[in-house]
Amino acid sequence: MKIDEILNEIELIIKEDFKNNYPTVESIQDIVEEVLMSSKYHQIAKRYILYRDKRKKKNELEVISKEKRKVNERFLEGLKWN
Repeated sequence: MKIDEILNEIELIIKEDFKNNYPTVESIQDIVEEVLMSSKYHQIAKRYILYRDKRKKKNELEVISKEKRKVNERFLEGLKWN
């Protein structure tokens, strides 16, 4: 399977699966992952899966960091009024 064929397959799946609504970024990424896994490009698929996992963990840490910052700000704001 050549790259053009992979891209065409991805496009076809997206068009079929999302006729009546818009795909999310994650759903497109899932499709890319599935098509890569079903092709001969297993190493690329593996790297893509690891990349997605790394990004997910980074995003989760950013959310936790923002939540901690908000808690600290609320705490400090409470100290100002006491």
